[in-house]
Amino acid sequence: MARKRNKPPEPPVVAGIEVQVTTTPPGAAIKVNQEDKCTSPCSVKLPPGDYQITAFLAGYEPGANGVTIPATGTAPPVNITLEASPQPLRILAEGMDGGQVTLDDQPAGVVQDGQFVIDNVRPVPTP
Repeated sequence: MARKRNKPPEPPVVAGIEVQVTTTPPGAAIKVNQEDKCTSPCSVKLPPGDYQITAFLAGYEPGANGVTIPATGTAPPVNITLEASPQPLRILAEGMDGGQVTLDDQPAGVVQDGQFVIDNVRPVPTP
């Protein structure tokens, strides 16, 4: 009987705090500590602690931000800006060896054997 009366209290259940997650551009799949959660923009309820929030969107490099959720109060919003993935550029110009190629008004190279290839063209950021 004494053991039942002196039982230690149960730890309080921590409900969690809503964290607003946005990405630029929107529509990215959001993972929190490698666990699928939602599609941006969205909110995720998390208990206090440290988290890694990662965003994935086709055509863009993955992006991530760390966030610390306080025991009380509000959590800071998380905004992740994704950068477009580099893309290959291939120019096929049969019978046109020696032609000069420019990219964004800069010399990029010369057509050789009827072709010109750049494997990693980064998109120009839009203002």
